Amino acid sequence: MRADSHFVLLGVDAATTGRLSVIFSREYFGTDGNELIERIEQWHRDCAWNVSSYNKKLQKRVYFTGAPSPYEIALCTYGREQGNSIKGTDKVIANAVERILPCIVDGKIVPVDIMREVVHRAQHPQNYKSKTLWQQVLSVACALTRKHLIEKGEECLVMKSPESLDAKCGRMLAIADSIEAWVLREEKIDRTTTAMRYYTKFCENPCDTWVIIQRNLKPYEMKLRGRARNLQTLLGEISAAISEEEFQQKRNLDGTFCLGFDSQRYETIEEAKRIKKENDEKKIKKLEEEEK
Repeated sequence: MRADSHFVLLGVDAATTGRLSVIFSREYFGTDGNELIERIEQWHRDCAWNVSSYNKKLQKRVYFTGAPSPYEIALCTYGREQGNSIKGTDKVIANAVERILPCIVDGKIVPVDIMREVVHRAQHPQNYKSKTLWQQVLSVACALTRKHLIEKGEECLVMKSPESLDAKCGRMLAIADSIEAWVLREEKIDRTTTAMRYYTKFCENPCDTWVIIQRNLKPYEMKLRGRARNLQTLLGEISAAISEEEFQQKRNLDGTFCLGFDSQRYETIEEAKRIKKENDEKKIKKLEEEEK
């Protein structure tokens, strides 16, 4: 910003038809605006996650890596599923947005109650008919958990060592979900996986619930006949890195569970895409050689 710069940042709300109320106001003089830009950039770095949002202009859901908007955070935290979208009471959503804005422009800490509420909702996928809408809530939970860890001065270590027990649990559940979903797709069966059915129970009591999930996973591993060897090996490595005593005592997984689950699932999907691309390229190359 230039030394002679001057601008005002306003947030307004339509209290009634034809009447606006100011809910947020900041004034910047000279180079003060540079701090605002730095804080906005910091927010987008700290909250960056694989998120999705419905684009009205394109009339479809778009996926990108970035920070969820204050409005989307408010909806996922306090809204309810209605048809193909999440909607909330105007006043409640407006109040939530008003609380989130200072976190972006002033560098305030994200309200813990908002972070915990959206994590709680992400840990209850059965409350959403639409898997896409639940994924939207999960993404926001991951973004705010990541921001919360950074604010506490902790490294956001997911898919890296040392990794928290909660994050490891999330990765284990994601792998179990991927293995069963693989078989269900091949057999063209439209059914929720065991991992997803026990998702909430696993968050509450991971050790006892994992015994049930593991037992139900065996038949699907056998059906794949070694094709899921990489996933099985990875699952074994993660399990071996967990203290049995700590696992048995663990209750009520926190937001890093969501980080682990979503990160591992994303990585598994990307790996499947890479393998498919390589196999397709090999087939094309083989056909070209046969034609020569």
